[in-house]
Amino acid sequence: MDYKQRLDTMISALVAQGASDLHLSVGSQPIIRVSGSLTALLTEASLTAEDMKAFIAILLSPQLLARFTEKQEVDFSYTFGNVARFRGNGYVDRGNISVALRLIPRIIRTLAELNLPQVLETFTTREQGFFLVVGLSGRARPLRLPRSSRRSIWSAPSI
Repeated sequence: MDYKQRLDTMISALVAQGASDLHLSVGSQPIIRVSGSLTALLTEASLTAEDMKAFIAILLSPQLLARFTEKQEVDFSYTFGNVARFRGNGYVDRGNISVALRLIPRIIRTLAELNLPQVLETFTTREQGFFLVVGLSGRARPLRLPRSSRRSIWSAPSI
């Protein structure tokens, strides 16, 4: 079985459906998060322990795979060609490997595009300070002020 092709197919589905996350775990079909709702990829079979071992080996460098084997948990990044980048977390849950991938948006959206109050723009002009944004995972969080554009805010999918 071509595990790289299978992983590419799942990631392509995530991108095509505008999803923010891909969850892979033994005994379940791959799951994507679209607009905050979890949805199984019905075109994919439930994943086996063998599938997950193959996927983690594809996603991790040899050094990170050794760290994962030792600690049974690892954070990593994964680039899907020129299409998408992901933050990833591999972990062992009840003796089985699981992976969560979070899409890193390529476009930095403006306050107006995020439908945020204009008063927040005053925070982008401050030279010092700390701006903390809290909320549910996958719901316009995390926010930060990028160095390159002090009047833009980078965000996960908006609410």
